[in-house]
Amino acid sequence: MFRLGICMICMGVLNSAAQEADLSSVFKAIGAMQSAQTNEAVQVADFRAMRALLPNSIGGYKRKESGGEKTSFMGITTSYAEGRYEQGEARMTVKMTDYGGTGLAGMLAAAWTMSEVDRETETGFERTVDISGHRALEKFDHSARSGELKILVADRYMVEISVYGGKPEDLRSAAEAIPVQKLAELK
Repeated sequence: MFRLGICMICMGVLNSAAQEADLSSVFKAIGAMQSAQTNEAVQVADFRAMRALLPNSIGGYKRKESGGEKTSFMGITTSYAEGRYEQGEARMTVKMTDYGGTGLAGMLAAAWTMSEVDRETETGFERTVDISGHRALEKFDHSARSGELKILVADRYMVEISVYGGKPEDLRSAAEAIPVQKLAELK
């Protein structure tokens, strides 16, 4: 059952990469699929250590709550820490997830980590960017005043920042406030 799930995810990644007509993306997806099937279990970082990396404030946003957990399902163990922030009517969420080096984080994020995205509309944008040397995907909708920034750290951690009622700059401020290098060093 687990292998079937992995194969289904990989087929989606391969399909996405093939549609971009970039053979290097296809080969990277195949490599991710192979490593996901052969990696040995790696201990995930303690969610309490990740929670300690959540800043008390981000720009004008103040942390209102934080939490975390470790879970296992079908042989895959993950841990995460999450903080919720507020500034007036604006809300922000920062979530750090450790996929334990199973290769799953790379596969789940593969569609955007293996491609270049630079899209603009009348109301917003979506683009791949570099955040402190890590691959990231940034999206913002000006009309909804909401957006997200996903950062893949050390091929095992996914940092997800979401803002509602805010500005695009809020996402970058959050990314700068999170010590991604310390996150990468957690074991």
